Amino acid sequence: MPQKPRRAVTFIREVRARFREISLNPLLYQLRPDIDSDARMTTVGSYAILFRVTDAMRIERVVYGGRDLPGIFGT
Repeated sequence: MPQKPRRAVTFIREVRARFREISLNPLLYQLRPDIDSDARMTTVGSYAILFRVTDAMRIERVVYGGRDLPGIFGT
């Protein structure tokens, strides 16, 4: 298997593992009031996982961390 498809599979596994970690302890992750009042964030490599905790944990976006994160949420 070429390197890039192999890395893609590994990256998806890393993201899914982080989703599980978030679901177990969502309040441990950094609040990002600059993005939105209840937004939280963690990273996997150079990608940001933005989520909210309401009645349940809700993943809002997985985006490249170098992007304008407040702009993505429209704040």
